[in-house]
Parts: sequence; structure tokens; C-alpha cells
Amino acid sequence: MPELTIEMSRPDPFNPQDGCGDGEVIVHADGLVDKVYNFWNRNPVTVARAYTASWGKEAVPPRPNRPGY
Repeated sequence: MPELTIEMSRPDPFNPQDGCGDGEVIVHADGLVDKVYNFWNRNPVTVARAYTASWGKEAVPPRPNRPGY
């Protein structure tokens, strides 16, 4: 996988609502963005600009809150 790829858990194939949701992109003046994933059946995940600017050393997004993770 590419170095800064955020691994997310796979949607439950037996739950039609799992993995669905929306999100938003917050664009900062320096050209970097914060990406917010708002899943309907999970906690939101934010990938902050500090994560990409530090090459994954700061502001690491939380691991998925799914059983088995």
C-alpha cells in the first residue's frame, strides 16, 4: 500500500447501511485539507492535514471501532 494510505475496515456485507455515510473536506490556506468521513454506523474518522504534512508521524487517525480490530 502507499505510505500514507489510511486502512479502513471493510463494510459488513450483511448490513446494507454499513459503510454508508457522507463526509466533508476542509481546505486550509496552505493547500492541505482535513477529510472527515461520517459513517452512519461507525464513529467518524478524520484524516487531518497534520497527518499528511508530517508523513504519518502526527495526528494519526484512530483504528476502526469494529469487532476484530
